[in-house]
Amino acid sequence: MEWDKETVDHIKAHVTWPATGEQIMQQCNMMAYVPDYDRKMAMDKLDMNKTYNSADEAIRDLNR
Repeated sequence: MEWDKETVDHIKAHVTWPATGEQIMQQCNMMAYVPDYDRKMAMDKLDMNKTYNSADEAIRDLNR
């Protein structure tokens, strides 16, 4: 699944790097604007304990 441009832009603009998966979700306000299904998928794909060094790194995990 490829995330839409709005989601990718949001992650790039609203997250301070490096960040753990949990911090990404928190900094994006749990991605409240994203449908429940997509938000759950993001939580399943991001490792909440892993430290991501960039948006591109996090997006790679989101797209797996």
